[in-house]
Amino acid sequence: MTGRLVRFIFHFVSGFINFFAEFFNRTIIRVTRGQPECAKTEQNCNKWLFHFRNSFISQPPERRRPPANVLGWDWFRKNRIGLAHNYAPPPDDPEIVHADDWLIVIDKPSGLLSVPGRGPEKADCAISRIQKAWPDALTVHRLDMSTSGLLLFARSKDAQRELSRQFEAGRVEKTYIADVWGRPKSQHGLVDLPLITDWPNRPRQKVDREIGKPSQTRYVISQSSAVASRMSLTPLTGRSHQLRVHMAELGHPILGDELYAHDEAEKIATRLHLHAAELAFTHPQSGSPMRFQSSCPFNLP
Repeated sequence: MTGRLVRFIFHFVSGFINFFAEFFNRTIIRVTRGQPECAKTEQNCNKWLFHFRNSFISQPPERRRPPANVLGWDWFRKNRIGLAHNYAPPPDDPEIVHADDWLIVIDKPSGLLSVPGRGPEKADCAISRIQKAWPDALTVHRLDMSTSGLLLFARSKDAQRELSRQFEAGRVEKTYIADVWGRPKSQHGLVDLPLITDWPNRPRQKVDREIGKPSQTRYVISQSSAVASRMSLTPLTGRSHQLRVHMAELGHPILGDELYAHDEAEKIATRLHLHAAELAFTHPQSGSPMRFQSSCPFNLP
């Protein structure tokens, strides 16, 4: 009883700490060209308070404490709030798939951040490594740290603007390979579940049919084994953790997913079995169609 009470208090206090850190970071002070200025405090305050109430205070009791059959540390690891994890990026630089005067395409390894994280210990990332050879490289989109595969950078503001427009307009084709736990009943389908940030449990996302943003993912099963299935996933929207949450909501979490998979599905793999295998877009300067592919680096268990 005492252990559960301590865990609950820690969870509750951590939620408040993270919430107010985010509140002060995003609403009270905003820095423009090195000068602090007031943000739209009332509007943003209402926004963050709304998310906080709906993501923690209104949660049922079972979401606020670990189930009886789950060890306390496992529960905290799945629902962690601000708990630090050692960042150990792979030593080898990403493979350069394509580079020209307008853009760069790399094959990002799992375990490497796309952009810098919080703190100097997370400064090593894909963009910082690429900028050593191409100082003008600019971010266009991101992959989760644990996801490997094709990542696109621009080499000018104009190229970045045009490529970003293509992403926003849904004109960029992205295909992922994922190994999931079990086998879905249907060989193919569409997952249509709105997503929103689970603020007290960041970086986790969650399904919210009332205030979530529209999120859609197409899937096709290509291969199966006794315990898992290989899928081709096509995100029709670009929400954070979209593929991971959608597969987990189907009851078939991606193998090796420390945030959304149950213990068996997580421990069966040494890394997240999610790979950005195909990327297609229009060249920002010539208008020519560009299509790149990357072989999957992991095997179906």
